[in-house]
Amino acid sequence: MSAAITANPAMVRMLEKMGFRLFGKPWKSGIHDNYLGLFLKLE
Repeated sequence: MSAAITANPAMVRMLEKMGFRLFGKPWKSGIHDNYLGLFLKLE
């Protein structure tokens, strides 16, 4: 799952509470001026 990190910090906290972790380096979106991050849940 990818999520906008800078525009939606509440989404980041929710994903972390659900067991997702940010992997890799955030990248600049080609659509808007926000940064995106890859969140994975490994079991």
